[in-house]
Amino acid sequence: MTVTRLKDYGQEDAIAFWDELSPEERDLLVKDIQSIDLPRIDRIIRCSLGSQGLQLPAIEPVPEASVSIVEERTPADRERWWKRGLKAISEGKLAVVLLSGGQN
Repeated sequence: MTVTRLKDYGQEDAIAFWDELSPEERDLLVKDIQSIDLPRIDRIIRCSLGSQGLQLPAIEPVPEASVSIVEERTPADRERWWKRGLKAISEGKLAVVLLSGGQN
């Protein structure tokens, strides 16, 4: 079963919005999930980190207070974020955007 498979690898958030999907979208998501070789990806990550002497990090949800949706922000906030992002890029700093669930 897809849910059990996702839970085995700590990826159950991939179906967090399952109830909001149409039957067609659900079918596509299930097919996509089934096409992913999760055991292989897990081995690759473990080998990669292990070869660098690193332990696997604990993966935890981002605190709700740290989450913001661009569409819900003011134009001034968006402009400020854009400028801050460009500045970080120009300084060679790293930015991470975490997206889960495809289009959300």
